[in-house]
Amino acid sequence: AALRQELLARLKAERVPFEERSRQLEELSWPQPESDFIYETFRFFAEKHPWVREAGIRPKAIGRELFESYAPFDEYVRRYRLARSEGVLLRYLGDVYRTLVQNVPSVAKTPELYEILAFLRMTLAGVDTSLLDEWESLLVPRPREEPDEAERLLRFDLAQDERARSARIRAELHRLVKLLSELRFEEAAASLRPDPDWDAAAIRRALEPFFSEHGTLRFDHAARLSEHTTIHEHGPRCWRASQVLLDPADQNFWCLEVEADLGSESNPQGPLLRLLRIGT
Repeated sequence: AALRQELLARLKAERVPFEERSRQLEELSWPQPESDFIYETFRFFAEKHPWVREAGIRPKAIGRELFESYAPFDEYVRRYRLARSEGVLLRYLGDVYRTLVQNVPSVAKTPELYEILAFLRMTLAGVDTSLLDEWESLLVPRPREEPDEAERLLRFDLAQDERARSARIRAELHRLVKLLSELRFEEAAASLRPDPDWDAAAIRRALEPFFSEHGTLRFDHAARLSEHTTIHEHGPRCWRASQVLLDPADQNFWCLEVEADLGSESNPQGPLLRLLRIGT
C-alpha cells in the first residue's frame, strides 16, 4: 500500500495520464530481491527432500527492509500504520531471529549474518526482553525440572564469541549514529549505558560544533561500512570501539568512542556500550 501511494503521488506530480497511471499501478509489486536465487535454491532442496514441496515457501521482505533502513521498531510501526498488528510484527521478527540462530550452522554464519542477528536482537530487546529470554534459553539444553539460574545467565558469553560480540557492538553503534543523525538525543542517551556525564544535553552540546560546521550527520549504507568502525581489546572482558561520523563533504574528521565492559555479565539484556568521547 505504501509503495502504491508513493508511486501514485509521483505519477500525479509528473502529470502522467490516468490510463498510464492505472497500468503502472497494476504492474507494481512488492520488492523481491534475490527471488530467482531463493526459489531456485528451494527447488534444488525439494529435489532431495520431496516432502517439503507441498508446503512451498513464502519469502518475507519485512526483516530485510527493517535491517536495510535500520529503523527502530516503533518507527517502522508508525511508517506503515501497524499499531493494531504490533504484536504480530514482534512475533514475526522473533521467529526470524530464532530461525537464524537455531537453523543456520555456525560454519555458515557470515559476518553479514551476525550483523543481521545483532540488529534483530537489539530490536527485540528494545521492545520485549521476555521473548529473547525464552528463545535464547533454547540455545543450551538444560533439565526441565528446576532451571538453574546461574546456568541460564551463563549459557552464552559474548566475551567468548568474537563475531557475535563485534556484531553487537557495531549494531549498537549504528543505532546510536542513526539517532544522532535524526537529532533524537534523548533516545540516543537511552541507547547507551547510564552515565551522568553523557545525558541527552551533554551529547547535544558535544555535537553542536559538528552540526554547526556540516549541517547534517550522514547515516546511509556507507556510514555502516566496516571500514568506519574499529574495535580493540582494552582489558579483561573489556573492549573499546571507535565509529567515524560521516559528513556531507566526506571529510570525516569526527568520531565517537565507546566502551563495552562485560565485567561479570555474559550477555547483557540492556545497552552494551558506554560513551567515552565525541570529537575530532
